[in-house]
Amino acid sequence: MKLSLTSFLLIAFIASGCVTNNLNTQKNITNSVELITDNNVLISSEDRLKLTSIIDRTLSYDVLNKEETAFINKNLPLLKKDIQINVKTALKQIEIFKEGKSYKSTFNTNEKNKDILIKLSLNSNLPINLEFDNSGIFIDDNLLDSVHYGFCNSYSQDQRRLIEKDVFDKYKKDEILVIYGKNFETYISYLKVNFPLASFAEIKANKYDEFVTRILDIQESKDRKDAIQTLDKNTNLVFFPRKNQNLKKIFIILDYADAKAIVPILKNYVLDFPIFATNDLLYGITDPKKILDFEGLYFPLDSKTMSSFVKQDLKAGTLKDEFNKSILKELLFQQKLNAAGIKKSYVKTALSDVEFKVSSCNKRTIRISSIGDNS
Repeated sequence: MKLSLTSFLLIAFIASGCVTNNLNTQKNITNSVELITDNNVLISSEDRLKLTSIIDRTLSYDVLNKEETAFINKNLPLLKKDIQINVKTALKQIEIFKEGKSYKSTFNTNEKNKDILIKLSLNSNLPINLEFDNSGIFIDDNLLDSVHYGFCNSYSQDQRRLIEKDVFDKYKKDEILVIYGKNFETYISYLKVNFPLASFAEIKANKYDEFVTRILDIQESKDRKDAIQTLDKNTNLVFFPRKNQNLKKIFIILDYADAKAIVPILKNYVLDFPIFATNDLLYGITDPKKILDFEGLYFPLDSKTMSSFVKQDLKAGTLKDEFNKSILKELLFQQKLNAAGIKKSYVKTALSDVEFKVSSCNKRTIRISSIGDNS
């Protein structure tokens, strides 16, 4: 069989453009928590799901009904030791809150935060009396980037440090590409000092497709495809770019405006290694369903929280408002603990699991999940 020039070039083009898929090496990126100490324990799938849900609610300090309380107590022996301890502690502390004592806290903050705090208290199963005065606990206007009472790091610092561990774990030169916007220069300066072997690329223009082909080193492949296409305009060639073979991960640090334009292009070219992002990307979203546009990307956020955010009605706000609300809820809960004389507690919040301690800094544990992962 004779091959046309176009067919011959097409075969050569595809052969040079193929890349090895290494997705199998990335299966364990997300942090998962196994609740039950022995996976061989005989418990139905329905009861396992119910148990997981009640544990989440207990560690979120929701008040359980009698049936739920009986169910969790019955299944406590099945749980891993550390989870048993945290659940038992939460159940005891919930009873302390329910005793009916009047807890009061005083804050010094702006009108917007006052309004959110009041609504959070009124909607809580465990309300607290609030006062606002200049002598109260100060809450900065910038909730995400400020270090708040009881914490040693801001939420932004904690979520970034967490995802850095996965992105830069045992990395080598040119294996990590960091794509960033101009609003993150301070953070990028920190990354360049601490991870000097990574590659960095700043978005400076609206020509996103050209930017992506340049940073992925696929312009040559694209030019070759265009040249072949001109030889036979009746043939529609499929583009299989030959990307930088050293590249293993992409880390994007962008606001929503840039991310919504560049991520679809990246996903079009990048199919064989993971893309990570900080939560900064999500803050500017006004329609929660747009979160799904970033399906497959890894964020320092629990998958259940992502699913919850998708269902939110933001009205005239942005997703940043939901993050701010969660941080204020953490601060409010800490005041309940202090007022009740509780010195240590492990609490599941929307953004993280927080270990509250009177004697030292509160510690956040943040899980990494990919959007679309509902496991």
